[in-house]
Amino acid sequence: MKRIYTLLILLLSVCTLAQAQVVDPEDPSEKSGMATMKRRDKAAKQEEKINTKNADWYTSTVYMFAVSSQFGDSIVYVSELMPVENVQLTKKYDYLKFRSEFTYYFKQYLADNYGCEKQTCAVFFDKNKKKLNKRYDKVMKRYKADKAKKVNIIPQSGFTFKLPEYPNLAQ
Repeated sequence: MKRIYTLLILLLSVCTLAQAQVVDPEDPSEKSGMATMKRRDKAAKQEEKINTKNADWYTSTVYMFAVSSQFGDSIVYVSELMPVENVQLTKKYDYLKFRSEFTYYFKQYLADNYGCEKQTCAVFFDKNKKKLNKRYDKVMKRYKADKAKKVNIIPQSGFTFKLPEYPNLAQ
């Protein structure tokens, strides 16, 4: 009985192998097909990347808030939602120019006023206040749900985002 089952399994495997398409890696036609697929994948990845060096910029009012925490500390600092005028964004992706400077400015504010030296900061922004308000609520809900974290809200009277002063900002 075992022999019959073994023969049936062997016969089925041979039949399925005969129907399957076998790709020979040494076949030159297969190499060109695989190379074409790799080129298409690479081109798709390059299109997904945001090229900010040659991007067209425009100025707009953007709503922003910042979040900062330290991995070894239980206090999370969150700024209030505030509008920032004349911020530069890319036309294609609405990508914020000088976003790292805004993050650094919040980090420096915390270091100067609260003595927090090793903070990890993030800045959230959007042109639509309702969308950003939903994001703000989601972040606040996440940190308030964690009982080990204490959320310290930085009022707008204490901290406001400032535009970086670069000579090419008007371009």
